[in-house]
Amino acid sequence: MPAILPSAGPEIHRTIKWPFSLLLAALLWTGPQPAARADDAPTWDPVAPADLAGTQSPAYPDAPAEVLSWKLEIDDTNLTVERRVTEYIRYKVYDPSRAADVTRISAIQASVEDFKLSDVTIHGRLTLPDGTVREIGKESIHERPLQRSASEDTFVQRLFGSEGLVVNEQFVAVEGMKPGSVLEFQLVSKRELAPSYFQMLQKPNIPVRRVDCTVRLYKGGEFDGAAFVVNPGAPGVEQSFDKAHGVYHVSAANLPPLVAEPLSPSVISRSVTVFDYEDSTMLMIRHPKQINPVTVDAGDGPWAPVAAKISMVEEDATMVPTEPVVNRTRSLVEGARSETEKARRIHNFVHDLYVRFRQLPAGSRPVVSHYADMPLDLVMEFDTHPKATVAVNDFVWLELGMDRAAGLDAQAVLLPDRNVMPFNPRLHSGLFLPQLAVRAHVDGGWQFSLSNVPDLLPFGWIPARYQNGHGLVVQRGAQLFVDVPSASAAQSTIEETGMFALNPDGSLTGRAHRRLTGAPAIALRPRARDASPARFKQTILRRLKAQFPAAEMSVTSVAGMGDPDAPLEYDFDLKWPDYATATKTRLIFRPFAIHGQAPSPFTASVRKNPVEFPFHWREVDDVSVQLPDGYALEAPSAPQSAVVGEVLSYKVAIGPLANANGIRVHRDFVSDVGDVPATAYPTLKKWYDLVGQGDMHELVLAKAKPAAAPATSP
Repeated sequence: MPAILPSAGPEIHRTIKWPFSLLLAALLWTGPQPAARADDAPTWDPVAPADLAGTQSPAYPDAPAEVLSWKLEIDDTNLTVERRVTEYIRYKVYDPSRAADVTRISAIQASVEDFKLSDVTIHGRLTLPDGTVREIGKESIHERPLQRSASEDTFVQRLFGSEGLVVNEQFVAVEGMKPGSVLEFQLVSKRELAPSYFQMLQKPNIPVRRVDCTVRLYKGGEFDGAAFVVNPGAPGVEQSFDKAHGVYHVSAANLPPLVAEPLSPSVISRSVTVFDYEDSTMLMIRHPKQINPVTVDAGDGPWAPVAAKISMVEEDATMVPTEPVVNRTRSLVEGARSETEKARRIHNFVHDLYVRFRQLPAGSRPVVSHYADMPLDLVMEFDTHPKATVAVNDFVWLELGMDRAAGLDAQAVLLPDRNVMPFNPRLHSGLFLPQLAVRAHVDGGWQFSLSNVPDLLPFGWIPARYQNGHGLVVQRGAQLFVDVPSASAAQSTIEETGMFALNPDGSLTGRAHRRLTGAPAIALRPRARDASPARFKQTILRRLKAQFPAAEMSVTSVAGMGDPDAPLEYDFDLKWPDYATATKTRLIFRPFAIHGQAPSPFTASVRKNPVEFPFHWREVDDVSVQLPDGYALEAPSAPQSAVVGEVLSYKVAIGPLANANGIRVHRDFVSDVGDVPATAYPTLKKWYDLVGQGDMHELVLAKAKPAAAPATSP
């Protein structure tokens, strides 16, 4: 039977949901956020003697604690006014010294595209093994910044940067716990702003014996599948949907702990997780304000309604190419020698507009989630219309309209975000395709363009989190998925050249040049095109000092800072005291000065999670080291090269420096792999161990003995 998508009310947001900024904020949301009212006094269930007995988890003896029971109810029956969330969780504490973190109930405070999460008030109770009961009050609430582990930063920060979110956590720190204690929390919240939510039913580092999640759907909507569950096939997971009463229920028993390991896939993809549901009704808004039902044939595929919904917005936004847009397009593409050049000029123009839009003071104009019913010429001139309502995706519609005005074949495409979770064709919802992009056919091939993100992206480049998957073409009719390939390692490079001198006192001095392309350049390049070179030099300097903490550094020049189509380049001077270990007659040093300090990210002998690299990349070093006069290599040697198929390559060479007392070091590192299953971890670790050993390879310089004095005749 065909599905009819009728009108549902005055807004489209109920169907298309919220922008990714709110999805990301929801990902950080670990529980009910607004403060509970003072009259929301908790009612505690009795603690059975069996719950107080024992000081070790039967199934996970090393676990510092476990969840005995966890009840979560999300009440959306009156969602147009509020969302009400109640939570009751009971922990069994085995090792209080290690349980303080894993039993923490917290609220995340973070600004993500001007969306700020609120505080939380928590009711708590601690029952000691002897039956003593203590209520937990406000005096136990603390706050701290959230940071990644230092061991992960040593490798990840060097490649992928550390600029981004600054996140604080407000949490309850409970004192006086003893082995065998039972710790309970209750939370009650109401939200007038109800973003889409992610509710993980597993906990980091501790098991969950029993969890029940109930969702009461809002009245007046139509729901085909209710909430969405990731990893529903995990042992002990059950789900049911009472469509007559609008109640969705998920339960799970004996869930294992979630384990954090460097470079793991998103925690959502590894957990039993309940996502927000989606209303199957649809409102079509046209500029003449005509409302028409849309028919989606069942044979078009389960994702066809998702594409059809956005296609209606696309038609509304781009159906009438206004004269100012057409004229501006003509002036932009005039003189372009190829279709690619036309699309590149349009992409850069629209992205510049979007950057200016983001730089507006918060609250300076009305903003909506996805669609503002705003003519494209007003989007193009938004800064001259301060009262006009603008949506982030209006810039995508503008680029799409300009591409078509330039005579290009262009489509809108919905992309999944791998940082949240990889695309799962079973979960038929626009919630899992949060990013809108343009796909243009230029010079015989399709190229992607993303103009509504803050990063400085060149035309044809999709951020790594959207690569290696599929995109849904925005259209009516049969669903159409297109591949979104990963960029190869050759497209994301870090090239180093340098001339250094090793001095008799063991210090290393010299100058280096670094050239970045693709993903490494995008990660480091400042977002605003008018960013200050002096300020950017400070950003680079901070990263260099993290890479070379014992050296004195200065950044002497930068290039390509504001041009996404050019490589990002900079020069820096280095003075590194005590780089070599000096004795009376020898100097012991590492010839690979650039990479000889970064340990492998894979130190554990075993691994539970798959490995997921953010992108493919290549590092090429060509560095010369001038040796001090009077010293020579005692036993010249070079580390072992290592190659694994066509995806992992580490080739190194050390040779003499022509016409000078020195050596030339060449290093070529290629990682063209994205996802590695846990079963292949030993092979990956072995290769990285060889790389680490090679990068830390040492050479020995011996001081030449003074020549013997010539013999004299008697």
